[in-house]
Amino acid sequence: MKSNISTNVHSGLSRKGIAKPLVNRRLWSDDERKILSEMFADNYTETICKILNRSYRSVCSQSFLMGLKKSDAFMKMELEKQAERLKIVGIAGRYAKGRTPENKGKKMPNDVYEKVKHTMFKKGQLPHNSYNDWVEVLRADKTGKQYWMIKLPNDVFINRKKFCGILTENIVKGDEVKSVIGIGIDTNISNYPDDLSQIATSILIEKKLEVNNEEVMKKVVESIKFYFNEITI
Repeated sequence: MKSNISTNVHSGLSRKGIAKPLVNRRLWSDDERKILSEMFADNYTETICKILNRSYRSVCSQSFLMGLKKSDAFMKMELEKQAERLKIVGIAGRYAKGRTPENKGKKMPNDVYEKVKHTMFKKGQLPHNSYNDWVEVLRADKTGKQYWMIKLPNDVFINRKKFCGILTENIVKGDEVKSVIGIGIDTNISNYPDDLSQIATSILIEKKLEVNNEEVMKKVVESIKFYFNEITI
């Protein structure tokens, strides 16, 4: 049985003003907290933002302080909705059953190989712009404004074998930073090809336990929200 989890978490929250003094913020009233408490579990956060005339970040932070969470029914509905959406948007790039890849069994012509071989990565070779985890790099956006980038770990290992990969991309516009996070987890994969079995593993192989992918995804998203609030409140 093969099974993977892939999830993308998009944060459109601005870093601008994170360190604003409390006096410049609009405090939450009892009525607002009541509305938030009644609506948060079974409604989209964006909907609550519009009703309260609050930013997404403000609503997320307050819901965290109040210990509010989305209900299981709401999370299940949203996962089913996204699953149906992916069925539609993925049709254009999906191979029809029985279709043979155009390059199957074909080797690169010798003349083409000679032209491009100097650009090919050798086994174990790292890109020239790769950095060790946690290295700080000074970068600049399109306007020339400089900012610090921290190289975060993008692989998670169990017993020295990779079972999770994380990709992040930051979009900087002036004082605003938007982040896209992609997470892939090997959950219920029972075996790997020979060339991967020494470097890759799954939760099933390591823990001898088949997990519920929806529950794992839910916990991952909840953890991301928790730690995001920890650093932005």
